[in-house]
Amino acid sequence: MQTATLVTPEPRARSLSPEDVSDGISAIAATYARPDSAGVCVADGMGVRISVERGALLVADGMGEHRRERRFDKATHGLARVVLLASTGTVSIDAMHWCSRLGIGVVVLAPDGTPRLASTPRMTDDARLRRTQALAPERPYGHDIAHELLGAKLSGQARLLASRFGDHDTACTILDLADALRGAETIEDARQLEASAAALYFGSWSGRAECAPTFAAKDRRRIPPHWSCYEGRRSVLASSSSNRKAERPVNALLNYCFALLEAEAILACQAVGLDPGLGIVHADARARASMALDLIEPVRPEVEGFVLDMVERRTFRKAEFTETSDGHVRLLAPLTHELAETMPLWARSLAPWAEKVAHILGRAMDGKYQAATPLTSSRTKAAQAVVKARKIEASRRATRSTPRQRPAAEPTVLLLWSCPDCGGAVTNPRHVRCDACIAADPAQAPEIRGRRGAAIAARKRALAEWDSLNPGAVYDPELFASDILPRLATVKLSEIVEATGMSKTFASQVRAGKFTPHVSTWAAFGELAGVDLAGLAS
Repeated sequence: MQTATLVTPEPRARSLSPEDVSDGISAIAATYARPDSAGVCVADGMGVRISVERGALLVADGMGEHRRERRFDKATHGLARVVLLASTGTVSIDAMHWCSRLGIGVVVLAPDGTPRLASTPRMTDDARLRRTQALAPERPYGHDIAHELLGAKLSGQARLLASRFGDHDTACTILDLADALRGAETIEDARQLEASAAALYFGSWSGRAECAPTFAAKDRRRIPPHWSCYEGRRSVLASSSSNRKAERPVNALLNYCFALLEAEAILACQAVGLDPGLGIVHADARARASMALDLIEPVRPEVEGFVLDMVERRTFRKAEFTETSDGHVRLLAPLTHELAETMPLWARSLAPWAEKVAHILGRAMDGKYQAATPLTSSRTKAAQAVVKARKIEASRRATRSTPRQRPAAEPTVLLLWSCPDCGGAVTNPRHVRCDACIAADPAQAPEIRGRRGAAIAARKRALAEWDSLNPGAVYDPELFASDILPRLATVKLSEIVEATGMSKTFASQVRAGKFTPHVSTWAAFGELAGVDLAGLAS
């Protein structure tokens, strides 16, 4: 069996105190005792071995006495990514083929998170598309792509500043720069506007307590003072135009997450048929995946919000970071494993942007182009929703046209069941209690029942009117459950009530997934959840 050896350079070791050694041993034990995250297999340590045995993928990793072995069968593997953080080890060619056939991306990351290898099956392969991509920086369609990507990034960053810090002035200025992007005549002009927005954006971060990490009390005397504050995105260890080699933990977290995002963007490019190295916003450079860096631009605000959430809710340990000989801060396990397990989240956020860029380039290329959606499956979902809506409408028409039997002029009074309150006879099949108990209930007074009936009738008329004005609306509960519902967990009930007009009780039940609301409210829910539902009604 042929194997490929993976060797990744480690940062230079430095002297460690007894406390550092003890914390490091505890961190190693905790790392290899962590359960696997759904969809991600992280392999780390020394002597990692990934091979195929008896048709199943076998992943063996660990360090010293803390070693583990995991087995994944073809039918039940549940994997989306295999992430290698190890410094040494082997991956068999059989294992690479096994992952490729099942659509599992294999990602090899350096200690700082930089992708060394990102492999996934190419679902779309058209040389004409890549030729069009190479010409994009000098063509109008390339300018459109640059404006789309950078405009989305600036809008997202403005929303984050306004919601997280309440810095509405800076947010408005960034939105003005986003509007100015649409009038930029060259991509270089767009880059300059984006750079100005970035300076304002991270300038708003500087000095804020929300951006400063909290360390455990026993570790505070053992960390450098500058680790406990945030003074800007630029690194004093790199050139003035770079934020590499972070000297602070928060910037190290950002860099690592952006590296994971870049790896996912490379995989997305390969899936939709783009070349990861031929950029539009980012100029071509040696050993740089410029197109992958382009695609991550609109998703950066989401990653930055994720890091801010982590900084706000988490108490960090010194053992989760290390400082190299030049002061460069790097992340250590198990924190690196925890972050690597977020890759499927970033893959879902990148997918629509990768497909959108591919479709813009496809429409601009010579010859016939078939717009595919291998990452989001949006075309398949839309087709399924159309078929489902057609079946529902056919069922409604059949129900309306079915003749109904008229009741007898003098229905026979029959004892159906006993009233649960008084034990009397219940003669109306639509009632649970007897007429006397219903009449004695204040909530069933005629005027209250009349108002309740009028409200229900008004609601039904409003829904019928909405259906008649939106004949192309697609009602697919699976679309709501998969795209909108997961993002409502952090939305306040008061915001849902204000946006949709629902009662607080029903809004709570919708957010909990107990009910799917009418399609007329999906646009409001989509805006609250940050989901674009422009194509729902046609």
